[in-house]
Amino acid sequence: MARISAISNSMLSASLYVGRVAMIFMSEAIIGRVATMSATVLFGRVRLIVILSAWAFIAPSVVLAGYGENDLIVKFKPGISQRRARAALISRNVLVRGGVGMERVLVVEGGANPQSLAQRLATDSSIESVERNRRIFLADTTPNDPNFPNQWQLKNTGQTGGVVDADIDAPEAWDLTTGSATVVLAVVDTGLWRGHPEIEPRVWNNLGEIPANGLDDDSNGFVDDVEGWDFSSNTNDIATTSGHGTAVAGIAGGMTNNGLGTAGVDWNCRLMMVKIFSDTGFATTADAVAGVVYAVDNGARVINASWGSPGYSPLLADMAEYARARGALIVAASGNYSFNGDEHPFFPAALDEPGVLSVGGTNASDGWVYNYGASTVDVSAPGYLTYIMYANNFYGAANGTSFAAPLAAGTASLMLALDPALTPMQLKWRIMAGADSVRALDARSRTSGRLNAFGALSLDDATSPSAIGNLGVVRAASNGALLSFTAPGNDGAAGRARFYDARVTSGPLNSATFDQLPEVDIHLEPQPSGSVQEFFVNSLEPGTTYRAALRAVDEAGNTGDISNVVTFVTSEPTTVFSDACETTHPTWTANGFTLAYGPGYTGDYCWQDSPMETYAAGTTATLTSGEISMAGLTRPRLHYRLEYYFPSRFDQADRFEVGVSVDGGASWVPVRRHGATVSPYRLMTVDLDDFATAPSVRVQFMVVADADSQVDDGVYLDDIRISDAGDLVPEVREHILEPVDFFGLPAFADVRPLGSWQEVTAFRSRAVGVDGRAALRTAGGTNASVAYVPLITTPGIYEVSVTHGIGPSSPATEWRVTSTTGTAVMAINQTASPHEWIPLGRYAFTLGRGSLNGSVLLNALGSAVGDVSADAVRFRLVEPDFTASINQWKEYEN
Repeated sequence: MARISAISNSMLSASLYVGRVAMIFMSEAIIGRVATMSATVLFGRVRLIVILSAWAFIAPSVVLAGYGENDLIVKFKPGISQRRARAALISRNVLVRGGVGMERVLVVEGGANPQSLAQRLATDSSIESVERNRRIFLADTTPNDPNFPNQWQLKNTGQTGGVVDADIDAPEAWDLTTGSATVVLAVVDTGLWRGHPEIEPRVWNNLGEIPANGLDDDSNGFVDDVEGWDFSSNTNDIATTSGHGTAVAGIAGGMTNNGLGTAGVDWNCRLMMVKIFSDTGFATTADAVAGVVYAVDNGARVINASWGSPGYSPLLADMAEYARARGALIVAASGNYSFNGDEHPFFPAALDEPGVLSVGGTNASDGWVYNYGASTVDVSAPGYLTYIMYANNFYGAANGTSFAAPLAAGTASLMLALDPALTPMQLKWRIMAGADSVRALDARSRTSGRLNAFGALSLDDATSPSAIGNLGVVRAASNGALLSFTAPGNDGAAGRARFYDARVTSGPLNSATFDQLPEVDIHLEPQPSGSVQEFFVNSLEPGTTYRAALRAVDEAGNTGDISNVVTFVTSEPTTVFSDACETTHPTWTANGFTLAYGPGYTGDYCWQDSPMETYAAGTTATLTSGEISMAGLTRPRLHYRLEYYFPSRFDQADRFEVGVSVDGGASWVPVRRHGATVSPYRLMTVDLDDFATAPSVRVQFMVVADADSQVDDGVYLDDIRISDAGDLVPEVREHILEPVDFFGLPAFADVRPLGSWQEVTAFRSRAVGVDGRAALRTAGGTNASVAYVPLITTPGIYEVSVTHGIGPSSPATEWRVTSTTGTAVMAINQTASPHEWIPLGRYAFTLGRGSLNGSVLLNALGSAVGDVSADAVRFRLVEPDFTASINQWKEYEN
């Protein structure tokens, strides 16, 4: 799906980010936007899982040690000098604590009321944005096996019971190069454990600085930064009592072939140890950005970021662009929640930035571990029970994407040893193209593959793909557009490209702006040169002019010129209710919700359940509408903008729930539930086709908190409307129906169990996209069934697949698929292939919901004896039938 950023529209006003910070192992953040007369205000709370520190400073003499959570990050508009910016703040009696190494950005003390100060600063016409400084956290897991014998991640011989060659092919890569001391790899992390024999000799030295003379000899803003900088305490001492950064450095570039300990991926690179976390593990967004900017400004070409947060920060995007524009690739850990990052992103790994490589995790058998995402993770690498060096000369096994990312970072530095001219995007594309395709990793990342250092180093191609010259708009709709083009070649006009790189925006789009815009994953596999290919982008705003372009990328990371830029206008569907949430609409009855100032998606206000604080455990808040007429709607849709923060744990029931009533509120039908964290704001669309015949409906939004002590910031709800579907491109690419959801609650009306079934957590599948807490179990041969009846919003050909976990014992479980051609019956062996999607075939489904439109039935009565499991069923759209629903479309005319 196209992911179009709406955080910052073109405006003359400033953007203000204000927030509260909460400490937790992995992070969450809330960011919203609120406009004032001259400012747009963003409030937020963030929780991160990394090590962060403060920025590089322009004037160290005025920098105060240790940025705090109450500090504010102030960014001035272009044309404002650093001297003028500092003077403007001082004139307002604001204490300037320091900078982050970027022009026009200063960190100021927030005082007792950071929110009030942020609002006051936002009225200054010279200020572009004000953001609350946020804490970040490490993404590692404590080592748990000190006797783990070998580094299988570099060369897997099956020594730990894993799969032979489920590794990064390091020895093969070393046949090509063992690295170069001219390449600087920055580990922006916890700092250096002094005296470690595998790291100390490899530490980067700032040759422009004279040690211990108390002067900033190289005029980089830091006094005596001979080995780096500690942003957590604003000193030049990078020493730490935490081993995380030392371990990360050892994986990427520890001493090798020296008869001691373990091997690093790169034998010869220089390790710049930038400390952003305190020894107690505390760091903030400002620390992280400052550390990365320092690394970039002092020559790092590769930056390892084994940290992050579920909370989005625009400053992280600025940081990534800053690094890319100066030739540095950021390699980021995808996070350890075991969530789908496409649904619950983790930043900076999930940034739509071409200069960020996101790394997921694998185990010794090439199985998936930790966060994944077909759009938000680029490649996977070993990260579970990997044998590493740690602090205090300790060696053992460790877990986490913190330790997968440096394998990719070390690979990137090896690539630069072979070819220093490679750009960050070429490094990224080559690492992706060189990955080993692994079946178990299908759809877990953009490559569905595991890092292969040798594969990345082996790619070399001097000829770029040809440009796409005939991109065209086939159809424009209310939520997006269908586009087509002729596939280019890999080498000029010959062969097949490796990737497509696309952009869709409501702003300017040309060769100068292309790389500065967020990447858009169009989910399209390149075909041979000359083939006609189509793709659609959705989740766009109605009534808006958009521009689109794309280019081809070959396996060596060479990019063709961008295509011709096409323009299309999304249509305006019939709307029966719209609330911008700027004033209290008379339809709403609030119980625990407040229309509060910021952070709204648009305007100054939004609905919040706990403004600027965490919600209370064991409470429920509701926002309920009056009667809303459905007159004139044939396929109604509920749309709302939502950002939310709930505990990111699988045993949590805290959630945001949407319900619909057709009997005046006497009963409610749940239609959507949201959990964990989503940031920044997302457009949510709920189909209300099941209620289309009702004369009117009521809508209820509800925050439910369970009784345990795990709480968070809750919900930010804005821009609510009910409209007709109108002209549509496909709203979703697939439906996954589960009998039990993430919260352990029964599924919606699209899954219908009959007979006797038992919920069993142990039977739960972990296939891609499945997040239910349990599966259903019954005995084969009993009179029980489960019907899966999706609402088909786009007719066409669907691939139907089923999955199960470990535990079922029926060797022949009966499944029935009903489509336009009748009913197909087949038997699936549930004693084999756990946690995989097992295809039942491709079938033609028609518009609507019903057994004849398209449905699947698990029939226990027709199944063989043994435990039968009813878990998730996936309906994946593979061939939309636009001719069958011509009224959904309009021809696009110039």
